[in-house]
Amino acid sequence: MKILRLRYLLLCGVLLTQSCKSTKTALKNNYAFFFQDGKKTTLKENYQTVKINKGKFSLRFYNKRYSFNKKKPYYAQSATYAAQAAAFVNEFELENVKVGMQVSDVPFFAFGSGMATGINGKYESLAFNSYGHHYLMYENQDSKRVNLIDTYGDYLELEFEINGFNYDRVEVKIEDFDFDEFYIVLFIDSNLNKIIDENELKKIEVRFN
Repeated sequence: MKILRLRYLLLCGVLLTQSCKSTKTALKNNYAFFFQDGKKTTLKENYQTVKINKGKFSLRFYNKRYSFNKKKPYYAQSATYAAQAAAFVNEFELENVKVGMQVSDVPFFAFGSGMATGINGKYESLAFNSYGHHYLMYENQDSKRVNLIDTYGDYLELEFEINGFNYDRVEVKIEDFDFDEFYIVLFIDSNLNKIIDENELKKIEVRFN
């Protein structure tokens, strides 16, 4: 009995060590994830194709906590931690953003291009917009646009739930979407230098099964 218990504890220790190493690798390389029906797809590459079912899904990523100084106007704020996600139905839109560019030179990431949220403070759907992006931040439970999944030191695992689409300013159920694929660009300015650096940019082609 003692031997079985010892083996069990050793197995738990190995699994915990592997899990910690996996998380550290993901944080170091700024991985992101697609999550649907309990299945997680890791986005390791700068350009990656993902296949999903025509239904609700979420985009998960790591980032630090958002910080906003309420005593200063928006234009006077220091750079802070937030992810920017833009969505398109045309692949050529991906050419508008490349590693090495200033964020201000990207039409859908530039200052003022963040899209408004719903009345609940969150985005109610994934909006396709050539000149706008979803500004994804988490400060606390009262100030957030994404869900908090877990905490790893200074880093948070965050989730952008996507329950529907907004195409041509019309709300559309994912199941009724006319396109077989679409594209998402995810940018996280990890060092807050307002430049798109290596490992900060993900271009994702999403195909429906």
